[in-house]
Amino acid sequence: MNMPSIKTANGVVSLETEALSRREIYLRGEVTGDMLYSVMLQLKFLQQDGSDPINIYIDSPGGSVKDGLAICDLIESCSCEINLICFGQAASMGAIILATGKKGHRFIVPHGTVMIHEPLISGGLGGSATSINNTAAAINKVKDNIADILVKTTGKSRKQILKAISYDNHMSAEEAVKFGICDEIITILP
Repeated sequence: MNMPSIKTANGVVSLETEALSRREIYLRGEVTGDMLYSVMLQLKFLQQDGSDPINIYIDSPGGSVKDGLAICDLIESCSCEINLICFGQAASMGAIILATGKKGHRFIVPHGTVMIHEPLISGGLGGSATSINNTAAAINKVKDNIADILVKTTGKSRKQILKAISYDNHMSAEEAVKFGICDEIITILP
């Protein structure tokens, strides 16, 4: 996908370059290895370019747990203050990324939505009984990891989290704040 460009007094620049100059990163779309790579490059660049806060805007239906958890690790290890803002939806892995922000720095717009659930197996399940058991054990480890993150970031008990992720749990902005995934509803983007 080609990034649109705009004309400025200094010539034509990409919107991504313009966003970086404002210390903004956009997590839009499915969480993939390409998104992870892009976030890593942008965070490393912005970290060396100053200590001003970085705003990460999230509009994602979720995606790869492995890549999403790596994005969480990058955000948590960043030396700069990071604000996470849900401006559309933060679903599945997108919600976990949003939740891992530092308390007081996780925002959602009034019509933003959040959805959490257990990790899913995509592409169908097949193979030997041993392979199926190993896959089940692996997905349960991922489920435990996701539950641990949500317990830590929301202040809810493990029992409450396991119940909350046992189905596609859709939340309005108000419900996401009450649940503890976000801290505040904002009407003006930082």
